Amino acid sequence: MAKSESMSMNVSSLKLKDPYFKEILDMAGHVVLYNYNPDIQNWEKTEVEGAFFVYSRTTEPQYYALIMNRLNTTNHIEHIDENVELQRHEPFILLKNSKGTIHGIWFYDRE
Repeated sequence: MAKSESMSMNVSSLKLKDPYFKEILDMAGHVVLYNYNPDIQNWEKTEVEGAFFVYSRTTEPQYYALIMNRLNTTNHIEHIDENVELQRHEPFILLKNSKGTIHGIWFYDRE
């Protein structure tokens, strides 16, 4: 499949999920979501993995990060604002959201 055709399909899918979708800012073909459990100080693999998108919206919150889940119908979405903390620890990006939940996003392909 050509890159432009794949991008067009991704845009169409995101528009179906979010009527305020504006544009894709970045993406990865395959990621796996982990949650940090502070009680046992360990990472727990979730049932969320699939394509990852960072995109802008026409309304607030202006930016979202979304994992389009391939394992089931529950996608993972985080709004990205000044309260979100990000750290890069290859092959992971660690994300602490405004609720204090810490996620690890594992990237299959580091490019």
